[in-house]
Amino acid sequence: MDRERRLEQLSIASLTEEKCPSIEQLAAYTLGMLPGSEQLSVANHVRSCPICSYEVEICRPPQPRLRSFIAHLMPFALADQRRSSSDSSSVRQNVAADIVIELTISPPKGDYWNITGQVFRDNTKLSQTPITLRAGRRRYDQTSDEQGFFTFEMLPAGKYTLLVTHNHVQVQIRNLILGHNDE
Repeated sequence: MDRERRLEQLSIASLTEEKCPSIEQLAAYTLGMLPGSEQLSVANHVRSCPICSYEVEICRPPQPRLRSFIAHLMPFALADQRRSSSDSSSVRQNVAADIVIELTISPPKGDYWNITGQVFRDNTKLSQTPITLRAGRRRYDQTSDEQGFFTFEMLPAGKYTLLVTHNHVQVQIRNLILGHNDE
């Protein structure tokens, strides 16, 4: 928006009688620290008030840009080196940007699949790491537990992309195909 238009909006807004939140409230709103109803009330005001929206805009810290990597699939041997003919589980290890993702893909009875995984970085288990699984418009979100484990259950057959985000690094595992003819 050009500078003259912004100044015009600010001068018009200063003539209105609507009471703006205090600077402390705006700061707490920006940090998401207000109670639910107050957060919504301030958000509604900020959307309609050019002065407050400008204040919030200049006070928000810039969002760091994610560095995105595509993981390379590597076969990962099963621990006991045995695999029965009825077990169609596959274990894969994916590595990118020092992040290791071990995935076990196993179908339950029927047409729905399960994906279980564990996330490491420098041999340290990554807890509370956001994990997203996408297939077209479908999106499934998980957070890894204290041991770095995550699970997606009852997934329909299809082609998926797994995204792991840790400290401004995003690792993508593309072309995870779940289906009866993927081996």
